[in-house]
Amino acid sequence: MRLSLSLIALFLVFGLGIGYGILIAPKHQQTSLLTKPAAATAPGPSTLPPNQIDSRLAQDFARWWLSIALDFSGASIAHNQFDAPRWMNRDAYVAYRNTFGHAMSSKSLRDRVVFLPTCVSYFPPKNGAMYIGVCGVFVCRTSPPTHHVGRIDLSITRDSVGYRINQFSMSEAGVEEVLKQAERLPTCSEQAFAINRQASYNLGRGAVALVNKNFKEAIGWYTAAIAHDSKMGEAYVCRALARSEVGDRNGAFQDARNAATLDPQYTHGHVCFGEELLKRGDKKAALKEFDSAIRLNPELSEAFAMRGETRGQLKDYSGGISDLSKAIELAPNCYMAYYRRGCLKVAAGDKSGAKSDFEQTLRLEPNDVSARKALKSL
Repeated sequence: MRLSLSLIALFLVFGLGIGYGILIAPKHQQTSLLTKPAAATAPGPSTLPPNQIDSRLAQDFARWWLSIALDFSGASIAHNQFDAPRWMNRDAYVAYRNTFGHAMSSKSLRDRVVFLPTCVSYFPPKNGAMYIGVCGVFVCRTSPPTHHVGRIDLSITRDSVGYRINQFSMSEAGVEEVLKQAERLPTCSEQAFAINRQASYNLGRGAVALVNKNFKEAIGWYTAAIAHDSKMGEAYVCRALARSEVGDRNGAFQDARNAATLDPQYTHGHVCFGEELLKRGDKKAALKEFDSAIRLNPELSEAFAMRGETRGQLKDYSGGISDLSKAIELAPNCYMAYYRRGCLKVAAGDKSGAKSDFEQTLRLEPNDVSARKALKSL
């Protein structure tokens, strides 16, 4: 079971789930929304009839609102806490407060968190609303520096006063906990913060390119991230994936090894290196890497899945089935784990159990050809 690009994206790019598609706007629309300075105040009224959306003004409003809603600087945070909610309806405000309320009110986080947008996408206005998605990186000035890649989704509407945030959501879980953890960590130097800030921005841009299968562009961004932080395990893992996709097997192997050795506490580095070792037929060395990943994070489903597959290749069918069962427990919708467990059950002589697993694979992924063939062969 190859650790696929989509599976890595699931955990590295958006922390939780990328099951929805990302709509990437044309390049000129992306960069303009990212680079134009935000207005000092909310954009003025539109000349359109009531409730109709002017695309340009809605983008200006989103840029302006994000510039205050995600500004954690001590000089302006008190004002921003008052001004940002004024332009939100109640439900949107509750969602925003639940995500960022603690960080906004915490004095120890002021001037220690920045949000760096890396990609903006939007749907054209429809039915009186415009949807905008902003991918970016929250970077915390901590020792060691920390960051979290995430996506913010906004629905923008217009009333008699002006534009408003009608819906607000973080498409990923975890940013609240990252910010709370950052609050408890000591502060790093300004120089270290600047280095990590640039590396994290490059990581975020690479993530967008990777998800959109622009592999050569992704390699460039990850190389830039590594140039700023030579021990950033995430950048090595993602560059390994991109290099693998363009056929650079030796480069992918070296990156995976660097991820596991230069950043030994990074669990995905061990999973990635274990997979590369498995491709080369070094099953016992791969098993050690998956063991390391599970010791670091016993809730990492793909580590159990890869270890289960490796044990199966070593003829340890019982151990492999046990690991794949744990992977399924942690990620019940992982159809490949059911398929691989079914294959091991066939090898172990449990055709009835294998049949059940192949059927579940097809319930989760009806177009899986391998599961359909395996089911017919029983």
